[in-house]
Amino acid sequence: MLNKSFGLLFYLKKPKNYVKGEVPIYLRMTVDGISKRTVR
Repeated sequence: MLNKSFGLLFYLKKPKNYVKGEVPIYLRMTVDGISKRTVR
């Protein structure tokens, strides 16, 4: 039997000098303990 683990984590990360406006959305994806990050 083949077991896979999969997880998604979305979070906002404000820049240090954030005042107002758009904020990047980060996505952290983990598959079988290996993680990757992307920004949109």
